[in-house]
Amino acid sequence: MVAAVVFAAAAAAQTLPNLSPEQLQQLQQLRGSTNGNSIMPGQSLPPRETVLEPMAAPNPRLPTSRLEQILSDRAGVKLKQIGYDQLGVGRSVSLPQVGAVQDRYVLGPGDEIIVTLRGQENSEYRAVVDRDGSVVLPRINPVPAAGRTLGEFRQDVVAAIRRTYVSTEGFVTVGRLRQIGVLVSGEVGSPGMRTLTGLSTPADAVLISGGIKKSGSLRSVRVIRGGKTYIVDLYSVLTGEARASSLALTDGDRVVVPPLGRTVAVAGWVRRPGIYELAAGRSTISTRDLLALAGGLEVRGKYRLSVLRVAEDGRNRLATLESNASAIGDSDILFVQPAASQTESMATLSGGTALAGKYATGAKLSDVLKSPGALGEDPYTLFGVISRRDPVTLLRVLVPFTPVAVLNGSEDMALQSDDVVRVVSTGEARTLFTAIRQIRLRRNAAEEAEINPNLEPAENPLNAATGAAAGQQLKTAPAPAADPSMLQSNAGVNSLASLLADNGQNDIRGDRDDRDRFGLPNQNGTYPFARDNSNPYGNTYSNNDLSAADRSEERDNQPVAKDIKRVGDLAKQLKVDPLVLINFLDDRAVTVDGAVQGPGIYLVGPDADIRSLLAAAGGVSRRADKSTVEVISTTVDAGTGKSSTERRTLALTDATDAAFIVSPRDQVRVNEVYTAATSGSVTVQGQVRNGGTYRIMRGEHLSDLLHRAGGLTETAYPYGTVFLRRSAAIREQESNRRQAQEIENQLVLAMSRRDPNAKLSPDAFAAMQSYIGQIRSQKALGRVVVAADPAVLAANPASDPLLEPGDLVFVPQKPYSVAVLGEVLQPGNIPYEKGMSASDYVERAGGYTRFADENETILVLPDGSAQRVDNSWLNFGSERIPPGSTIFVARDISGIDLHQIIVDTTQIFSQLAVSAASLAVLSTQVK
Repeated sequence: MVAAVVFAAAAAAQTLPNLSPEQLQQLQQLRGSTNGNSIMPGQSLPPRETVLEPMAAPNPRLPTSRLEQILSDRAGVKLKQIGYDQLGVGRSVSLPQVGAVQDRYVLGPGDEIIVTLRGQENSEYRAVVDRDGSVVLPRINPVPAAGRTLGEFRQDVVAAIRRTYVSTEGFVTVGRLRQIGVLVSGEVGSPGMRTLTGLSTPADAVLISGGIKKSGSLRSVRVIRGGKTYIVDLYSVLTGEARASSLALTDGDRVVVPPLGRTVAVAGWVRRPGIYELAAGRSTISTRDLLALAGGLEVRGKYRLSVLRVAEDGRNRLATLESNASAIGDSDILFVQPAASQTESMATLSGGTALAGKYATGAKLSDVLKSPGALGEDPYTLFGVISRRDPVTLLRVLVPFTPVAVLNGSEDMALQSDDVVRVVSTGEARTLFTAIRQIRLRRNAAEEAEINPNLEPAENPLNAATGAAAGQQLKTAPAPAADPSMLQSNAGVNSLASLLADNGQNDIRGDRDDRDRFGLPNQNGTYPFARDNSNPYGNTYSNNDLSAADRSEERDNQPVAKDIKRVGDLAKQLKVDPLVLINFLDDRAVTVDGAVQGPGIYLVGPDADIRSLLAAAGGVSRRADKSTVEVISTTVDAGTGKSSTERRTLALTDATDAAFIVSPRDQVRVNEVYTAATSGSVTVQGQVRNGGTYRIMRGEHLSDLLHRAGGLTETAYPYGTVFLRRSAAIREQESNRRQAQEIENQLVLAMSRRDPNAKLSPDAFAAMQSYIGQIRSQKALGRVVVAADPAVLAANPASDPLLEPGDLVFVPQKPYSVAVLGEVLQPGNIPYEKGMSASDYVERAGGYTRFADENETILVLPDGSAQRVDNSWLNFGSERIPPGSTIFVARDISGIDLHQIIVDTTQIFSQLAVSAASLAVLSTQVK
């Protein structure tokens, strides 16, 4: 359509000779714009960009080269070849095609030129440099372009526009760059022919060719053009000089990457340690230039320079350099190490405070602590510590101080050079208290275990002190763990008894070294049995073979307590050994107990008074007796080595006593005011009018409880009352444990006898083990025989028991049966009949089984008392067997060849039978 318009305009110009000059110029412009591919005014040119993709997928992880292995092994640290992370990996290159073309750009065939006319003429023309090297524009003679710079060409075109057009300015730029063909060869990832643009540089050519291998040179890249060779140093790209971009590639160039040249290495306190290639033609580099190439020194200071060289005999020799002008040759390694690190006339305030930092020495401690915010938002003002270097031994010593005393004008001291002042917050103080408590438990338990190595697993204190630690797992003995006041919600006897016992499992660790035993870190911050990862490369580069998964698993296997780990972090800040710090803290701990809000361990400085100490413990409780605060202090005479312990009673209401200075290792107890109220409750259930849980007072009796519960109902059977007590359950459980231990000891003696006839058979041993298991698993009930009839209690006040917190009282309804259990043919409940004897009830239950022991028939009365039924009891009157009683027939074990063990443990098995019978009675009464 545009061509048709042009032809129509030309025809009109021939047939219409009377056209004005302006009209003819417009027609010529229209024709010229068509021939020059003009862009109409107002039409925008979309920006274009060329993206050169690499020939192969980039490999983000470069393999370690042989050179890196050798120099890293010699240096003792990992060294990498510099520059290959950027230029050794292939990547795409983006080249903008609109704008940003400099005047020195050399035009060639294929470049697209955009000429913009503004003024009387407003047009834009696109023209391509043809094969003759010229650019043809409307109404302008061809302008030579190939081989000329854009600046020179622009001057000729602007001059031609001014000559041809009236009142019109011309603007010239490059639209689309020409494509060129470049051959890339040598030490690159993918050598071959590459199609680039006229703005491409040697760096672009090697990047899209897969990057330069670590065996190739970055400093001697050659560009061969028309028989002439240009050397390109790509280090200029890395250092920011960017000289490599000044040489643009042209069509037909060859880019050759030769093998790697001479190299040197630098390690230590520089910004870019690594392996550097020397410039082309250079065999050495000065120390000053190498440090500049490595980015300079990491921090300002005095450094010791040394160089590791390979002598002619092949040995490595380290030499100290005296100046920065020394020459570093091929394969040399320059070490940059600090020559002095001691800080003079400076102290450090550490801790969670906004004012933490460096302070000039000579100032007072109070000058630092009195600054607003110096102690942090939530300070613990009873304890602080200064880590100070002893001027004689140059070793670190710890000096305690009391921040609150410093603020009040005492304990002030001048800060010395290299002091580290550490204040703690209340949260950090709680962490230290917990760590001290753990250390004390572990230390005491370990010492007792070493003194008594033959302790039974249940008696070994390390089970309770160490918790889950590395070592063999040992079971602890069952121990009461629940408050019987909670038992009212359980209907069955098994639920009642199970809440009174608990089986715990702990580990034991018998390490003798204090660091391992207490879980303390080493001086370098690592923990016992953990590999030191402070230098991940080890002594040689080849030691860095541990995978990330192995390192993670290794760290997870270190059972380090969080609180003890924080002690290690604090020791690192104070620049002391963690074991020294924990013993220092333990030596300045005070124990607070009794009627305070937060009993436990607290750290104190030299001038901490008891008023401040109790305030740190949250203050005394409302029931505290402030007139009888006990303090037990132990003083040691350093001259004689003797100690004396003194107990004193202080009144907090007295100003002098309240200002009493607490000493480390003191034990402070705040007594409670005596009151008739207790902190416990008892539960009454069953046949009472108002069952439930009742708070009790000191001196309250069972009759009082029954009265508060509204008395007994008409169907109550007070003779069968179940009365459970926690303290009795504890004693029962301990008795069962001792009995099981006695039998086990006798079994060991029996198995070790030399007389074959006196030895236990395997079957007998297995049977005894079964009985031992029964004894250990026997639930501790804690039943106490009581009389619960209010009339009986009123008539005999001595039989009215005092109540204890956690007691459980259950009054059943009157039963009408007698239970027959154990080794009978048909165990169960037999209807009560007046006049029936024990043998009658056994006969009603089908008689004895063949395994029954008739001499071990137990009668358990409804009140919980038990008696053995012997031959004289078999026909006693029914009044001796009231309803609700239980007859329990034990199993006969006489068939087992136990010899002397039977004689020694007869009473134990009898008690076991009584306990089993009592358990059975309780289960029938509670249901």
